[in-house]
Amino acid sequence: MLKFVLRGEMYPQIVDADAITAANAIRARFGDHRIGVVLGSGWGTAKEYLGADESRFIDLLDLPGFRAAGVAGHKSHAYSIGRDSGSILLFMGRTHFYETRDAFSATHHIRVAISLGCEHLILTNASGGINPSLDLGRPAIIDDHINFTASSPLTGSEHGSDKPMYSPKLAEIARSISPDLKSGVYAQFIGPQYETPAEIRMAKILGADMVGMSTALEAIAASHYGAELLALSLVTNSAPGLSSETVNHDAVLHSADAHAESNGRLLARIVHAL
Repeated sequence: MLKFVLRGEMYPQIVDADAITAANAIRARFGDHRIGVVLGSGWGTAKEYLGADESRFIDLLDLPGFRAAGVAGHKSHAYSIGRDSGSILLFMGRTHFYETRDAFSATHHIRVAISLGCEHLILTNASGGINPSLDLGRPAIIDDHINFTASSPLTGSEHGSDKPMYSPKLAEIARSISPDLKSGVYAQFIGPQYETPAEIRMAKILGADMVGMSTALEAIAASHYGAELLALSLVTNSAPGLSSETVNHDAVLHSADAHAESNGRLLARIVHAL
């Protein structure tokens, strides 16, 4: 059992050796970080507006615990972005739960970010919209989630915290920059197959507004380790069965790319406001 100080409080942590080693390697080159950002599908242009520099590039495959991303459009690397109010660690690509069926492995980057001192974490993804009030091509704030993976990154007798998993404070900061941002409940399915229309109907009955294959497990880990969390989901398409359009990965990437510049600018503005 390891313990370290985070935001002035002592949290009991079980942090794997690979996460500590990876964090120490990043710290040796670029120091500690205050904000961690995970860029999912459709969010890659944010790195330009955040000021990512190739001189502060990190190949995550050179560090223990990281695996090559197996999904088209995802890269296994990161950038350290220095600024006066605290450095930003920008992850490009994630290992999805469906690639390994290992929730601990799929949240390795979260533990690395926490080990580097990140107090705020911003998670992004692309999703299918269930709630018709959500605007296609626009991000929505995730204010809660449903975990359909039947798994957890926590182990043993860890119970997590009863505080809000998604930070109302960070959501308000996002809305102060873009007042038209809508919000909703995100449902994570296992994947890699897309959900059936029947599964979407089930998710809707249970209260889901959008659906995807990432983020919920990362949110569980981030909240458990004490970080303030904001999650933004780019609603790229209607969920299966809710329109006549065919849902596939190419269509998702095409929709995401069509709105990448405006969403990248928005994310950069939110991050710089923290």
